[in-house]
Amino acid sequence: MTNEKVYVWSKFNIFTRWISETKQTAILIFDTEDHTPHPFVNLSPEAHLLGDPFWVYPYILNSISNLEEKAVWAIRDQIRPIEKEQGEEPPQPNKRPRPNYRKLHDIARHSIHVNETLDVSLQTIERILENHRTYMNPRDSVLFPSHRNTQVWQTIQSRLSFPQSFLGSLRHRSISNEKRLQNEIQLTFQTVAQQDTLVMMDDSAALKTVALVTFTFLPPTFLCAVFSMSFFNYDQNLGWRVSEKFWIYCAFAIPTTVLSVGLWFFWRNALPSRQFRDRVDHMEDV
Repeated sequence: MTNEKVYVWSKFNIFTRWISETKQTAILIFDTEDHTPHPFVNLSPEAHLLGDPFWVYPYILNSISNLEEKAVWAIRDQIRPIEKEQGEEPPQPNKRPRPNYRKLHDIARHSIHVNETLDVSLQTIERILENHRTYMNPRDSVLFPSHRNTQVWQTIQSRLSFPQSFLGSLRHRSISNEKRLQNEIQLTFQTVAQQDTLVMMDDSAALKTVALVTFTFLPPTFLCAVFSMSFFNYDQNLGWRVSEKFWIYCAFAIPTTVLSVGLWFFWRNALPSRQFRDRVDHMEDV
């Protein structure tokens, strides 16, 4: 589940043919792989079961069940450390969490694959059981009379039903793994979002401080700028004197201020934002 490939795919390529006259079964296995367990190792079938063409399937299904069990618990073994890490590590306000999103994605991908193989296996077993029931009780009893051994049929049917029940239980465990993983992914996103919110709150507090300092020094700065103009003159004998041309400053300053504020309101309210325009265009296309 890391950057290295630490997983393998196992597959069974098996062809069987049952010869009713001699009660013999031909088994062909091809494209075998070293890591795939052989379903017929130490094969010692009961002689009285060889008359049923489905006697070979329990051995194959048992091998598949073992592989599915290992896959399901391998996913669980990847999820549990993540749950423990999330629960044991206390949140640190000054440290931004850095979750391994790629690892979470890979585990989720493998979990989906395991669910898929379990669904296919259960569907295949159901078809095998259905065909086995048809073999015992053919639809046309006149053309294909049933001369099957009921005891042998029940034995094979029972051995086929066990992997179905076992894989069904594994399917529930696999669904639980997927939900637990999704829960951890959501918790990871929520934790990162919460940390980002705290950072934004700190930035907002800093901006408020800057705004307060600016608001505090802006009026004195404005007054200093006004009284430092040549329109004002102070003499100890004559006192304050204001130039007769002071109206020129007012004539330019007031319209410029009004125009600037008006342009800002026009840009803010009259013209829609680009995001809003894109949303409107998308709705019109739909």
